[in-house]
Amino acid sequence: MYDEQKVQQREEETGHSMFGASSLPRIIKCPASVQESLKNPVQPSSPAAEQGTILHDIIATALKSNNPADYIHQTSLSLEDTAYLLDCWDFIGTLPASNADDRYIEVQGSLTEYDLPEVWGTADYVQVSPYGSEGVRMDVIDWKFGHGVPVHAKKNYQLVAYLGMATSHLFSQTKQLPEMWVHICQPPLGIFESWKVEPAELEQMILGDITDAIRMAKSSNPPYNPSKYTCIFCGGKHTCPARKKYLKESMQMITKAAQSPSELGKDNAFWAEFLDRAEVVKQAIRKVEEYAIEELKAGRPVGDYKLVEGRATRKFIDPEAGKQFIINRLEDKAWKPREVVSLAQAEKIDRTLKSDPDWQNLIYKPSGKLKLAAGTDKRPAVTTTVSDVMYKLASGRM
Repeated sequence: MYDEQKVQQREEETGHSMFGASSLPRIIKCPASVQESLKNPVQPSSPAAEQGTILHDIIATALKSNNPADYIHQTSLSLEDTAYLLDCWDFIGTLPASNADDRYIEVQGSLTEYDLPEVWGTADYVQVSPYGSEGVRMDVIDWKFGHGVPVHAKKNYQLVAYLGMATSHLFSQTKQLPEMWVHICQPPLGIFESWKVEPAELEQMILGDITDAIRMAKSSNPPYNPSKYTCIFCGGKHTCPARKKYLKESMQMITKAAQSPSELGKDNAFWAEFLDRAEVVKQAIRKVEEYAIEELKAGRPVGDYKLVEGRATRKFIDPEAGKQFIINRLEDKAWKPREVVSLAQAEKIDRTLKSDPDWQNLIYKPSGKLKLAAGTDKRPAVTTTVSDVMYKLASGRM
């Protein structure tokens, strides 16, 4: 049963809305996840999530500075994280020009104007710029720094919620809806997507889909829908009865597929469902392994398993002392030739390279290692044909 008092206590404990914009994609897929999450204590933040929070804070501070690129370069971040933040800054440059006063960082708001006061949160970046002769355009960007789950702009309920928060404030002043755009910037996965939101779509997604999902989430019998995307960020997955049933059914499917995979090869419907379920099983196994490691760390036995050390690179106790020892011992052989920076590092040092045609003519992107992806993945499917092979042979890429 939905308990408003428990919701308020959880929100006070975490500082986040149970129906916040970032939770909407999960709630729409599985309304029951709200009540299931309330049955469990708050899950500790993962190292990846904490790093994402750090990067969010740095890009927000950088955008408030006089020179964001310089600010990012001066941080003590790794080269990889620095590149991600510079990509975020570069992405803003692809939007229509606007005054600095019309750029808003970490915008807090709610959907109270849509009779959804429980939906509140903070948008990463909102920009208002002139559009046409008299109109305005609004752009909402969400920064994503995760390496695992790809996020896309189209039909993104989190972004549409942020857009609704921002446009309701603007509409109250101008009585005119702007041209509306939402964007996902996920540098670790190379996702930089934009979606133009029509007024009818905004209305349907907020007053229809989001409103209906929240109503069901508060009902006495909310619907469940366990899946690889629903369960991964759900705080109630460890005790969820629907997920337990889903995992049991998934294991039965895996057993069936392992017995005679060739016979099932032509059953596309089976494989579509099987691969989704297999990912949920992998998630569950990873969680069990993490639990077992923590138990062993605490000195509690887990069968006959034990913790062992993996491979590690040797390091000097005193790096400077070790360096000087090498110089004294090896003399001229202690030095190696200067190394040329990598392609990506060169583009970070000289930001004009990306627009230099001579530079671009020197570059090609080789094919990555083939991997499975859901049919909804935005990346194009790879086809292996004779013409593909001939082209690679002719170009020296094979």
